[in-house]
Amino acid sequence: MPADVALALQPVRFAAGLALILSVAVIAGLVYMVAASLPAAIRSQRLRTPFGAAPPAPLAPRVTTLAAVLREIEANRGTAHIHVESGGAAAELFLLLGRLYHAEMAGWHGDGAALRALRFDQQTSRVDVRLRDRMPTAETVTLSLDQLLNQAARA
Repeated sequence: MPADVALALQPVRFAAGLALILSVAVIAGLVYMVAASLPAAIRSQRLRTPFGAAPPAPLAPRVTTLAAVLREIEANRGTAHIHVESGGAAAELFLLLGRLYHAEMAGWHGDGAALRALRFDQQTSRVDVRLRDRMPTAETVTLSLDQLLNQAARA
């Protein structure tokens, strides 16, 4: 390649390299912002590991109540779908921007379904924050989370 052509291409190569570096920085920043916006109850340790660091030790399963998970999502204004099971019963709870707006279980919708889910004895739950496209549109829960928790504690 002639020297004058190589010299003319030098600024182009510099600009391409700079664009690549900026793109990687923007993507890393977006990953960090998404990870930081997840509620702490469902945030993965792996998302907070700096690049090049050794992966953390596996986390021990954390025992927590459904009420604690709901409060954490509410405090962080998170959007989530929670599947709760106890024995043979199962309930689906949907939160949008921290507000419990829809609940359903066999034969029940809304406040009644949410109260029954909060009263489950031995429960297991699964939280999914990636269901934004499959969230129900019906707003069936009319009580606030505090009201639901107070009613569930009384019974």
